[in-house]
Amino acid sequence: MLPVILAIIGRYILTPDIFDLLETTPPGKNGEVQITDALLKQAQSGCVLAYKFKGERFDCGSVEGFIEATNHCYEHHYLGGSNKMKRR
Repeated sequence: MLPVILAIIGRYILTPDIFDLLETTPPGKNGEVQITDALLKQAQSGCVLAYKFKGERFDCGSVEGFIEATNHCYEHHYLGGSNKMKRR
């Protein structure tokens, strides 16, 4: 298996056919239908476009990822001053 180097970060512009695909997509993790499973079906039978960006992403759905994102923002934007965030 190849290492995963790309991720979907949760912003989508979907075409109407995704609804038919969702109806026929079996439940996945935790018994929920996963949008990524339907997108995979859509990509196999049609077209899915993506935008590849340079930068860092953080999994803010976990405590560890949220802390990592918070620390990154603090270190690079608050302390580093690259963003116009002002200290109080």
